[in-house]
Amino acid sequence: DSLSLGRVIPILECVYCLAYARWAWKRCLYTTGHESENWELASVEEFQPMPRLCRCILAAYEDDLGNPIWAPPR
Repeated sequence: DSLSLGRVIPILECVYCLAYARWAWKRCLYTTGHESENWELASVEEFQPMPRLCRCILAAYEDDLGNPIWAPPR
């Protein structure tokens, strides 16, 4: 009796789910606390685009950027 498609697909699905569970374990639980240990401090140049990026995000939610509902503290 040869392997039919009805038998092979559940086996492949099970292998896929196990591989994903292994990846999720390593990515989300095992390396979570150790991922940023070797990061350097950010430079001023890396933060230059932040105000423009915040205005772009705010523009999606605010009708009037000159008078936003959620204005930042001054």
